[in-house]
Amino acid sequence: MGTVFITGASRGIGAHVAAGLAADGHQVVAASRSGNRPEGAAPELDIMSVVADVRDDESVRAAMATAVDRFGGIDVAIANAGVGWFAPLEIMPGPSFDETIDTNLLGSIRLIRAAAPHLRASGRGRVIAMSSLAAISGLPGETAYCASKAGLESALEALRYELLPFGVHVSIIQPGYTAGTGLVVSGRAPGMATDSVYEPLLVANDAGHEEVRQGAESPDLVLDAIREAISSDKPAFRFPLGELGKDASQMRHLADDEVLAIISELFGLDEWMAQGSGGQS
Repeated sequence: MGTVFITGASRGIGAHVAAGLAADGHQVVAASRSGNRPEGAAPELDIMSVVADVRDDESVRAAMATAVDRFGGIDVAIANAGVGWFAPLEIMPGPSFDETIDTNLLGSIRLIRAAAPHLRASGRGRVIAMSSLAAISGLPGETAYCASKAGLESALEALRYELLPFGVHVSIIQPGYTAGTGLVVSGRAPGMATDSVYEPLLVANDAGHEEVRQGAESPDLVLDAIREAISSDKPAFRFPLGELGKDASQMRHLADDEVLAIISELFGLDEWMAQGSGGQS
């Protein structure tokens, strides 16, 4: 057992993972902007809650220092904090775009940079990042979110070479829809125009997500994947989860036109795509 530092741990998947790992016997540091104890965590679980805003370097460093002072080190860093504001690139409000990239990509990097010295000292450290099946293929109306997750995965592919000589393994978790949890801050980007030329695309996106959401799977899939990434001597780099994960992973090996057809069908975009240029605003 070791000390686990997880961001975005007050609600959603992060809270479920924090409580599950604490129940396993790990020393869990549950970091979040609120500093609240993970929702649903049994009162007898030994969980240390700390304030950490992943969009602020000093906040992350201070939370990490507090955890190290308490436990003497960190063995596992889980970059879980994330947001999912959706909008076509042209009309996405700048603050929502910036928040998505700053939280999902740069926030994960801030955590890893703060944790790296302690993970190296552990000799068996683990970096685990919560990605998404959206990193495998771009999705309509989700430019910023897909960019943040694909960028995160590319960065961690490089990070493997940097940390492996120190005994630190890197893993990416790729959940689909997860029942009862998932992104707490998500949906259409605040302040986005509702009468733009892209409204039919957004309606199709909403409907497509609702259909996929009907097959949401247990959050225990995420928890079990993280358990494996922590305990295995040679953990996998990517953990695509559930039936949706298997299907999405196969798209990595398809031609671009095939992927375009699959996503268009999944989101009901045939009419939208048939417009060619999509029209003029």
